[in-house]
Amino acid sequence: MTRGLQKIRCALGTIALEWEGRTLAAVHLARPFPHLPSVPGDLCLAQQLVRYAAGGKPDPARIEVPLLRGRLTGFQWRVLGALRRIAIGKTCSYAELAHAAGSPLAARAVGQVMRRNPWPILVPCHRVLAAGGVGGFSASGGVALKRKLLALEGVVVPREDGC
Repeated sequence: MTRGLQKIRCALGTIALEWEGRTLAAVHLARPFPHLPSVPGDLCLAQQLVRYAAGGKPDPARIEVPLLRGRLTGFQWRVLGALRRIAIGKTCSYAELAHAAGSPLAARAVGQVMRRNPWPILVPCHRVLAAGGVGGFSASGGVALKRKLLALEGVVVPREDGC
């Protein structure tokens, strides 16, 4: 099976899609990207991500693309599946996502799944907020990128300092 990267330039910078054959293994938002050969990837997905980054549609969580889920546990897959059901422009808390995934007492474990999400933007972990504010974001760009993604979707989250 061919492994490689499809690099996309968009309003968010360069995004690299890591493919294993025709299955999406990961979305990389930060350089340095893995050392893999370039592959053509999925032109339709690339165009949709460019439109999204420019403030257009579609909702990236609704884009149909096969995801490489072999290394995920059942719990992780349930959490990520529940996360994809959060509509663009909406947010939820870690506790709400744990409940939606069928594990209402697992808010902290949900946070760990968010931290290791292999497909940021397509599986929109930026839509999960901490009880006391925006929370963290493990992708390069951190909370500033999370705020930018939320703003693209029409969500305004006050800064923790009240501004």
